Amino acid sequence: MKEMLRGILVVIMSITTVSATVYENAEDGVSSRWIISDNVAPGATVSNIFDDTKGSKVIKLNNGASSYANQYQIGNFWNNPYNFNITWDMKTTEGFVIDVRVQSTEGIRYLRYTDNAESSKGKDGDTIYHGLGYYPTDGNWHTFSRSLEKDLKEFEPTNTLLMVDAFYIRANATLDNIELFSSPNKVYEDAEDGLTAGWTLYNGPANATITNVYDVDKQSKVISLQGNGYENQYMLDGDIGEVGAWNDTKHSNIKWSMKSSGGYIIYIAANTSNGARYIKYSDDDFTQSGINSNVVDYGLGYSSSNGEWHTFIRDIDADIKKFEPANNLLSIEGFLMMGSAEIDNLELFNIAHPVNHKAGVVLTFDDYDVDGWYSMRDTFLDYGATATFFVRDFHTLTTAQVDKLITLDQDGFEIGCHTYSHKGIGRDYHNDTSRIAEYINEQIIPALNNMKAAGFNPNSLAYPYGEHEESYDAAVRSYFPYLRTTASDANRALFQLDEIYHKQGKSYKILAGDGIDNSYDNKIDEIRVALIKAREHGEIITLYAHEVLDDPNNPYAVSAQKLEKIMEIAKEIGLEFYTFKDAYLKGN
Repeated sequence: MKEMLRGILVVIMSITTVSATVYENAEDGVSSRWIISDNVAPGATVSNIFDDTKGSKVIKLNNGASSYANQYQIGNFWNNPYNFNITWDMKTTEGFVIDVRVQSTEGIRYLRYTDNAESSKGKDGDTIYHGLGYYPTDGNWHTFSRSLEKDLKEFEPTNTLLMVDAFYIRANATLDNIELFSSPNKVYEDAEDGLTAGWTLYNGPANATITNVYDVDKQSKVISLQGNGYENQYMLDGDIGEVGAWNDTKHSNIKWSMKSSGGYIIYIAANTSNGARYIKYSDDDFTQSGINSNVVDYGLGYSSSNGEWHTFIRDIDADIKKFEPANNLLSIEGFLMMGSAEIDNLELFNIAHPVNHKAGVVLTFDDYDVDGWYSMRDTFLDYGATATFFVRDFHTLTTAQVDKLITLDQDGFEIGCHTYSHKGIGRDYHNDTSRIAEYINEQIIPALNNMKAAGFNPNSLAYPYGEHEESYDAAVRSYFPYLRTTASDANRALFQLDEIYHKQGKSYKILAGDGIDNSYDNKIDEIRVALIKAREHGEIITLYAHEVLDDPNNPYAVSAQKLEKIMEIAKEIGLEFYTFKDAYLKGN
């Protein structure tokens, strides 16, 4: 970069903190913030209760009639001009209508959210409505997050959001964590305007081109940078101290999509409390990282320049702090590219809920394919990935298989339990609470004793078939404190399974995962979206598989290639790998 060669003008900027306002988390034990603003049916109540699933207090709305009979309201004139995004947790088995009242330059508007299909959206008078899908009424807790400004402008592009005032809901439902927060992202390039404004050929042969083109694979417009490989440098907007530099003090994470087949080097220019820093990302091996003077260096993997589209997410502040723990990011200034590539969807953002919780993925495996799991050992270690192996029928393993598990345990992998003989609490014990002792004596104690006799000290258990019941859970925790169940992904995409995501600050009695075997039909593109969601929301996602085998006809098989691709994506977007126990403790 020119600035690195001719001297750097250091500009120190103040940080504007991304703020959030919590209007209800129920932890004070009261419900007095709520009113029943449409009390048509008698018997409606608002109460503050303890929810066993969440392990915290929540607000319960009970109409005593149909879901829509009464309207509950929190807030009247919040007059919040700063936080134009909303999030809330909700559990219900019935339909719902939620209205968020806002003030805009064109008057009062109601942004309505319902349990209709996501394709159901439109405008009716002063109400703009969006469907959230059918799955929110499945009786499980779900977290929703909406950009109010985006939802408004989708149908009124010239209107401007001024303030957020109130939250209304018609439902028999339980609610928690109603919060407004500031805009999590700033888009610097999505190419949809058909222009190349902001891009300059920063250095190198003048015959290089910067064009806005349509990409068939993405089915959208993108920016194409084509020249003499590394000889050319392309800058978006400006470098430190130059006119056009972003001077973005609000965001600390960057996301971009890219397609490259000839190699690349990217520099993100940033101001820090220790002066200018250039964070370098290239198609070197994932193990490549370090700092040299004011350049911080990270590899994003050899396959990131394989001619396919990849989405990258990096935490700029964390990437700096890895080598300079006392240094602080002050502002992000610009994006410089060396090499030919196509670029799209370049944005800066913050985690929607900024908490001290590193986003990550938990890879878990069930049953007894020890040889298949062990065949992935070198690949796991190459990616710095950990996994958890939940073993069933431990007493049937050979000495060689037990030795392989001991090696994996010594490598830092977790060896968990999947019961003695894989009997289900539902299908075999019929959820009969009078048979809990029988279940413990048949499925838990002998499995635990066999594993301890082999030198293991397991703390985690995955239920066969995902079947569990709260009374059984309480008994099992005396032996295995960390429990995993499964999610039902019928009619829902992987990223919509809120139950497989968790984050710090919320208490979990049991964690759920979803499958990546053939039978679950979760393709790599769908898994990529789910992993990106985890990164953007600061969450940990749990996945599970069974056999490592390249057999598309085996419903319980996942190929080594697919597993490696998942690890590759996780590394590209900056996810941490956790064992199940570590993730469980992180969430609690």
